[in-house]
Amino acid sequence: MPYAWQLRGQPPVGLPAERGAGGGYSVLGFWRPADPHQTGGQAFHSVWSASSFTAELFALAVDEWVATLQQPTVLVLDNALVHRAGCVQAKRAQEAAQGLT
Repeated sequence: MPYAWQLRGQPPVGLPAERGAGGGYSVLGFWRPADPHQTGGQAFHSVWSASSFTAELFALAVDEWVATLQQPTVLVLDNALVHRAGCVQAKRAQEAAQGLT
């Protein structure tokens, strides 16, 4: 298991070492630091795919993650092609209404 991550005090979470049909795995992770005013630790949500993340898959992953949010949240995106895609940009107003900036 060459790839793994671990939250403090939790067992490691890993990806299997075998290759997917598309030649590998793509992993997308959403991390939210712990709120100093609440208990429960840091929130991490991951999505993996046996193929590359398309803009459509990225948009679906963000939708899935936004549904778990319990407070206003900022999502930091770099200038990746999937982040600039029309299907992703089209969801910005809907996500803003759900507390995502």
